[in-house]
Amino acid sequence: MKPKSQVETPVSGYTHSFAARLDLVLKRYPSLQDAAEAAGVHKNQFSKWRRGETKPALYSVSELCKGVGVSLDWLMSDASDPALPGENIENRPLDKETLKGAVEGLENYLNRRSLHMAAIPKGETVLDLYHLMILEEFRQKGHVDEDEIDKFLSAANNN
Repeated sequence: MKPKSQVETPVSGYTHSFAARLDLVLKRYPSLQDAAEAAGVHKNQFSKWRRGETKPALYSVSELCKGVGVSLDWLMSDASDPALPGENIENRPLDKETLKGAVEGLENYLNRRSLHMAAIPKGETVLDLYHLMILEEFRQKGHVDEDEIDKFLSAANNN
């Protein structure tokens, strides 16, 4: 008998596009542990799902998708393009570190230029910056790229 890690035939219904899409969903979480908590499973379960050793429970994959704003239909689709659809950012859990980075990025920008901003426009700018940061346009490996934040805020300030 072969060990489970060497199963040759995946469970019925398994597709390689499911594994590719699952990987994309998992990458949207800060860690596998966070994804596991959202799905209500142990993080080792994802490897079994990827290899087709076990079928995920509908509730688990539904919660996993909901946590990153993608549909269950997209995850389970067998379409050839596994790219993530446009995300619904409002459905994602709040990332406090990213929010802190957005606030600090705006404050640093304003302080370096001796600028002041009223509370409501400041809040709206932080929200815009936060959304861009969640989409990883200004974040790489947990680091906030201040040059990119400056470019964004300079462009916004000129409009």
